[in-house]
Formats: sequence, structure tokens, C-alpha cells
Amino acid sequence: MSHAVMALIQQVQERAGSLPAGGTQGYDLSLNRYKELVHDEVEHRPPLEILAEPRVIEQEILQGIEKLEGMLR
Repeated sequence: MSHAVMALIQQVQERAGSLPAGGTQGYDLSLNRYKELVHDEVEHRPPLEILAEPRVIEQEILQGIEKLEGMLR
């Protein structure tokens, strides 16, 4: 378990220990409430670049078909 997770668990346990005698009503003790969210930055290729790939593949397929047709003549 990572150090950060263990620290978060300890924080939650400390906060839970300081609750009034009435229990946990009204308190959110879930770990996700106190966990820091870290989002990785993702780089995406431009959509036009992605769409160009199937066209290149299609051209290769058509060239292969034409070559096969030429062999059958």
C-alpha cells in the first residue's frame, strides 16, 4: 500500500475518532471523500490524422485487389 493511501487512511481514522458519541450520522467517512484526485494529462492525435489512416489502409487493400485481378486475367 502506498504511503499516500496509508496517510489518507490514518486521516480518516483520526477524524472518525473525534466523532461525537452519537455515531457517524451526518459524517462521510468514505476514503474517496478525502482522497486527492490526480488526473494524468493525455495527448490525443488530431481527428483528421486519425481519419486519414483508414483511407491509407483502404488504398492498400484496393491495390492488392487490383494486383490479384491482374494475376487472374
